[in-house]
Amino acid sequence: MKHVYKKIKVNKSWIEENIVKPGWQKNLYPSNVNKFVNHIRNGTFICSLITAAKDKDNLVLLDGQHKLEAIKKTDSEFEMDLCVYESLEEEDMIMIYRAMNDVKAHRLIDDIKISLGKHDWLDAFMENENFPIDISYGGGVNSIRIDRFLNILKNGMNQGFVRSNLSRKNLPIFLENLDAEVYSTMKDFCELYKKCFGEPFKDNWLYVNSVMYTVMKTWMVNKENFNEDDMIKCFKRIADSGSVRLDSKGVDQATLQSLAHKIYAVINKKRSANKFKEFWLIEEN
Repeated sequence: MKHVYKKIKVNKSWIEENIVKPGWQKNLYPSNVNKFVNHIRNGTFICSLITAAKDKDNLVLLDGQHKLEAIKKTDSEFEMDLCVYESLEEEDMIMIYRAMNDVKAHRLIDDIKISLGKHDWLDAFMENENFPIDISYGGGVNSIRIDRFLNILKNGMNQGFVRSNLSRKNLPIFLENLDAEVYSTMKDFCELYKKCFGEPFKDNWLYVNSVMYTVMKTWMVNKENFNEDDMIKCFKRIADSGSVRLDSKGVDQATLQSLAHKIYAVINKKRSANKFKEFWLIEEN
């Protein structure tokens, strides 16, 4: 891949006139920006390499966004080294970006962001006019962040107690397996869940991952044996259970098992017959 190095004076005007950030790049970490702001103000800022790709009249930033943001924030100017890649397709830009950021702290949400706008079923989850609950990139007062939501989906579709969250390594395979059937299943579940517990507002503990995917596992193995009204009536009782709420704060295996047993105790209360089948006892075909 052809690239050139040059020295250039970097200041707020130059950044705003020349640099563009692609939608698939991770969001800024305010703490990292402030770290460089402090270095600038203390005279200890190091003018290390900035990497970008030429795209018509602009430069697509591939590495160095926190430093550039700190320069803008302090309205300062530095002579910096700039590496510019030429004639790259977007896929090549993403490959370089990921390679350069692989040695740095990364979040699953940043890897998911790269696929947004390029995966029909992933995008469909975020079409809030069609999907029953609000799924968003950044999360919010009345929404679930997309990485949390996908972990609920992944764990909810599996049987047993074992929790296996998404990672940079297994995310591509998981996304490959998203299809119309998975989307429809999750949409049906979320419609029922919302009827039981309302919107996923910020302090709604019922939208904690472990609670939501445990209810989903229960729903998956029992949905053919219960009508919706009966299932909603039983699930709604979970909201009043202090012991379930207490276990929802745990992440260890023992607490997750305790959480599931308590949820079943609540939903099966006073049911001598036609009890909810325990998902961890269902044999795989």
